Amino acid sequence: MYWFLNGQSQSIVPFLVAGLLWTAGGWLMASALFRLTTAERAAVGPAIGLAGHLAVANLLARLLPSAEAFAVSALLVASLGLALGLRAVHRSDLQGLLRAWPQLFAWVLIAFIITQIGRGVGILDDRKNLSLISLMANGDVPPHFYMDASVPFKYHYGAQLLGAELAVLGGLMPWSAFDASKGVLGGLAILLAWHLGRRWTHRSLGGFALAGLVAFGSGARWLLLLLPPPWIESASQTIRLWGSGAATAPRLSQALVSDWTLSGGPPAGIPFAFVNGMNEPFVLGIQTAAVPLARVLLLMLLLTMRRERSAAAVVAWVPAFSLLALAWETDYLLFGAGLLIVLVWRGWSRTPWASGRSLKLATLSVIVAGGLAAVQGGTITEIARGLITSGAGGAVGAAGLGLRWPPAIVSAHLGLLRFDRPLEMLVGLAEAGWPLLAMPAALVLLRRSARRRYELAALAVGSLVAAIIPSVVEYSVDRDITRFS
Repeated sequence: MYWFLNGQSQSIVPFLVAGLLWTAGGWLMASALFRLTTAERAAVGPAIGLAGHLAVANLLARLLPSAEAFAVSALLVASLGLALGLRAVHRSDLQGLLRAWPQLFAWVLIAFIITQIGRGVGILDDRKNLSLISLMANGDVPPHFYMDASVPFKYHYGAQLLGAELAVLGGLMPWSAFDASKGVLGGLAILLAWHLGRRWTHRSLGGFALAGLVAFGSGARWLLLLLPPPWIESASQTIRLWGSGAATAPRLSQALVSDWTLSGGPPAGIPFAFVNGMNEPFVLGIQTAAVPLARVLLLMLLLTMRRERSAAAVVAWVPAFSLLALAWETDYLLFGAGLLIVLVWRGWSRTPWASGRSLKLATLSVIVAGGLAAVQGGTITEIARGLITSGAGGAVGAAGLGLRWPPAIVSAHLGLLRFDRPLEMLVGLAEAGWPLLAMPAALVLLRRSARRRYELAALAVGSLVAAIIPSVVEYSVDRDITRFS
């Protein structure tokens, strides 16, 4: 009994109907609100619909049982799409949508592959994810701590909402709902990456290149295997492995030639030299569901910014930012901060800027979403609750921040790699991999795109901030600071 709770495949029909509603609503909104190509709408539309659907369902679930909350949310998204897009959509748009069937096929195929890979593999299918899906499917939204129902749970549960919907409307088991949700989100993220790469390069090859980079890009720990063994042995004397790194081997030199030790891993071991504690590859991070949802939302925002037809674009952007804050708060904070910094920079420079109105709308969306994030549940809400209550009891998961000195590169597997130790610094450079090499490119991108393409400037600013924060900020659960990387 892997798939369905009652063993009947027709149980999936209510979810398919709801999915069709929010997908159609999202496509109509994409057509009405943004200047996109017909092909882009076929991918951006479902992303807009999904963002609005899950964000609204999360709020409605406080008032309605879970099944009704998801159903009503799907109806609301479809209704809003009809209201906005009824006059904007023409017969040629529908014909173009039919010609985009290869995209749907690619999405389904990638989703199937990801689901099959995740099926039976327990990587990150831990008590948090499966418990959250079960709790929310039974109406506990925002969810409480799975070991103490009286305590609010400080966790980014946005991605698990789709799993909960698959469980309550689709009749799936929590584990099959989780695996299927990862497939749906992962396939959509890769499809959106293809569209963004194709837009940037004006070639399909560029789309495949960016999709491949998003899927497989990571650090370069394997380069350490090419260094002289005495260097690695010397570095191993001061490096203290963390978490699954310490479980793999007591020393770095031993871990590099061992299989990665993790609970619920695949039958064939994953070489420790080919995983990463800073820039986890998407194909591995997809097992959390939060990572693919965050990529879906960021890519959708990048594809729609500067393409809005009117101020009504905030109808799509606010839910996307609020869901991003609920699913992966660090990406929301970094990209949102990037937009705010670019806006301030624009005002300070007093020189003509293109897309100034669009930047203001995007920044307004970030601010409104921040207000929602303070009350909608999840990590940011519980941090706000903790600040208000000033320690008079708090949510599970709260932890403190401090200044890190001396500065260091932080890896969830290799621990602290200090700048004042040359061999540790060399290990840190390999661990960081291509994103570190991309920092000069980010500076060039910031300089060239700041006045014309504000979303890329904001992305560059956020990337630079993400590289700096873990090096100088200490977290009481220090391995989690790598989420900023």
